[in-house]
Amino acid sequence: EPIPNAPVVITLPDGTEVPAVTDENGTVEVPVDLPVGTHTLDVSYPGDDTYGPSSTTVDITINPRPSEIEAEVLNNTPGNVTISATVTDAETGLPVPNGPVEVYVNGTLVGTGEVVDGKVTIPTNITEPGNYDFEVKYLGNENYTASEDNLPVDVESHESEIEGTTINNVVGDTEIEITLKDPDTGDVLANREVTVTLPDGSNKTATTDENGKVRLPLDLPAGENDLVLSFAGDDEYGPSTTPMVVDVVKRNATLNPKVVNRTPGKAVIEVTATDNLTGKPVINGTIELTLADGTKVSAITDENGVARFENVTVPKGGYNYNATLLENPIYNEAEGNVSVSPIKIKITIKIGSWKLVCVVEEQENGTDYKDVIDRYVPKYTAQKAVKAYSAPKYQSRYQSRYNVPNKYNKYSPRKYRSTWNKARPHIVPVNRLSKEKYQLYIYLYSEYFNGTLSYSDFVAILEANGIEITTSNAWDEDGMMVFEYDSIDDVPDSFEIHDNSGHASDFSQNIDKSKANGQSGVIDNGDIEVEIEVEA
Repeated sequence: EPIPNAPVVITLPDGTEVPAVTDENGTVEVPVDLPVGTHTLDVSYPGDDTYGPSSTTVDITINPRPSEIEAEVLNNTPGNVTISATVTDAETGLPVPNGPVEVYVNGTLVGTGEVVDGKVTIPTNITEPGNYDFEVKYLGNENYTASEDNLPVDVESHESEIEGTTINNVVGDTEIEITLKDPDTGDVLANREVTVTLPDGSNKTATTDENGKVRLPLDLPAGENDLVLSFAGDDEYGPSTTPMVVDVVKRNATLNPKVVNRTPGKAVIEVTATDNLTGKPVINGTIELTLADGTKVSAITDENGVARFENVTVPKGGYNYNATLLENPIYNEAEGNVSVSPIKIKITIKIGSWKLVCVVEEQENGTDYKDVIDRYVPKYTAQKAVKAYSAPKYQSRYQSRYNVPNKYNKYSPRKYRSTWNKARPHIVPVNRLSKEKYQLYIYLYSEYFNGTLSYSDFVAILEANGIEITTSNAWDEDGMMVFEYDSIDDVPDSFEIHDNSGHASDFSQNIDKSKANGQSGVIDNGDIEVEIEVEA
């Protein structure tokens, strides 16, 4: 007969006692935590006032609980193929706490992992794309049986992304930068070969650096250039392609024209062309120079970027020349200007005591200096031509009517001397007229001055019709005074010299103005000397 409410004690193999009380049917169910295997349990009843104590042993076999594993693919790209699995109690659905998991492909182990609270992530060593049948096996633990799941996986390469940026779009210096990366993760793809297909169909390859970038210099013509950037792909990443348009512009240059020679009729202009970007010379560029008559001449720049134009005719009054670098496949058109002023030629004509200084400008075909001499020198003395450069001096003889001091006429046959004696000094100045603005020269000799005399002691008095018109003692260091007159009629008739110190006798002399005019074209003495000086 069942004994209800009877206390019982179950003693586990490790000595743990589990108390329990029977129900009304004298029965009790006692949950115990026993590992898998066969165990002997001691069950005892202590007895009460009615029933005596009793005990017994029970042999019990504990079997593992069934497990269940479900697998899925986290990443199906080569080199990163990853499996995720969930392991649970097949009956309760509760997570299995632990246990190893192995992944096989065609019997070959490709990855392992450890379950933690029913979850496990397993990286594999699959590096090549393709279709794979994965066997994901939970090996079980002390409490759970093993289980497995079959998982077909299509392993595909990562997607790649290639893009280009224009760094420089100038002809001859065009450069682009290519970037290769994983579009999903943003990771750069280093050490990958990329290709640029140019408009002519040719290819240029390069390898990305550690940052997934590479710069490529390209030889592209001016204008829009359609490129194709491509990555062929590898075991890990799939191929990618993208178009790119590079708008290439021509280079700019600066022209610097300058005059290097202004010889009459043979002027030389050099035009230097310089690249604005690099500062280097523009080589083999065509420079066009517009001449004064509107015609254009051209020259090619040399290795120094210089185009040389020779025998350029400069019109009277000068000209502003325009130089143009003609547009070509590399350079835009560029312009520069240089003003060429006419050469001024100073001609000095000396004829004994006469002196003429005139300045003329270069003529279009060079200057004929003979016409200058013809205008100012008696005709028979100018019959011999004067060559501007090869023969800068021209001489002719004529007979003298009076002498001029040697200092002012180096061709005079003798040196004029005063006639006084040292005991009784007196003054003999010499005067002459120059055709240049009718200059009156009065020269005072000092060779017979005694030790107390100086130029400042003497005063010159110029007279016209016996009337004093000018008084001066402004002698230069050589004893010379010069008076200029616009007309022969303004030249004084005579002059006097007075020694204010009283040591020398006074002197007076008429001025023979007819000798200075020279309009008759007859000159009697001296050498003709023509000096030609060309302005630099």
